[in-house]
Amino acid sequence: MAHSQDHEKRISELIAAAGNSRSALTSYSTNLRNALDFCGKFENAVRSHPSIWVGAATAVGWFISQIPARRKKVYVTVPETSKGTAKIASKPTRAPKKGLILAATGLAFQFLRPTLQRLVTEQVNEWTDKLRHRKKR
Repeated sequence: MAHSQDHEKRISELIAAAGNSRSALTSYSTNLRNALDFCGKFENAVRSHPSIWVGAATAVGWFISQIPARRKKVYVTVPETSKGTAKIASKPTRAPKKGLILAATGLAFQFLRPTLQRLVTEQVNEWTDKLRHRKKR
């Protein structure tokens, strides 16, 4: 009889301990979810201080634009003629494939430009609608 009462008491203690650990796990997972919500933190930071973020983005863009382009050194060896002097070509050789690809890309962009503008406009409108609904809440 005493054995069954001890057994019942032990089971009730284990059930209580499981309930406590379950509630602690729930609170820890909620805290972890809030700590790892970088997107939400970023949105709150931008929403609370938009001028600072716009200024920072402008400054970063300006600094990136000031980085000089990479200038690759190209060494051209010119074969000597039978007279012993180097023959220098008067015109550089052209790459017609690159020009054709560039022209085709420009033409494709001209045709796709209205579609791209419509898509970007829709995305911006959706984004601003979301921001308006958040402010109303």
